[in-house]
Amino acid sequence: GLRPRFPDNAQCRDIDEQWATDYSYKRPREAYHGGIDVPAPFGTPIISAAAGTVVAVSASPDSFRGHEIILRHTPDDTGIPLWIYTQYAHFDAAPEFKIGERVKMVQILGPTGNSGRRPRRAQRRGRDRQRRPASHFAVWFSESSNYALRRNKIIPVRGRWMDPNALYRKKPPFG
Repeated sequence: GLRPRFPDNAQCRDIDEQWATDYSYKRPREAYHGGIDVPAPFGTPIISAAAGTVVAVSASPDSFRGHEIILRHTPDDTGIPLWIYTQYAHFDAAPEFKIGERVKMVQILGPTGNSGRRPRRAQRRGRDRQRRPASHFAVWFSESSNYALRRNKIIPVRGRWMDPNALYRKKPPFG
């Protein structure tokens, strides 16, 4: 449940779902939110946090995260001596990037939306309302550049979840 602290005069969007929030009540197993959710009106540009390479693109509006893209960032891309992976989800439309394509820092990845399905347990409890438009942002880190793709999910070798706020701090602890 960590939140960023913004400078007093900064005009930044708030976060309504924090990193590591316990989602076990929504799932049939222990589960924690791996990223942060930033509400924004439909069509608000979602931008890349750092330069990187596209390693996954999902055009599946029916997955939990809906339309998403995952970027892999080298230590040179971020200034952090680890391989970083960033995930952006809930786009209004599938991102128009190809695997292996390079993106720049603050490059527009696509428009904010509300793609993604709600857990079945929430639907059974009558909470089948439409998801609010937001951008889901998650970060992982690994000492290895290697990763696996399993069931449309990127799994960094010996990867760990990372507090997205730590990406900007650029020093340990990261997870």
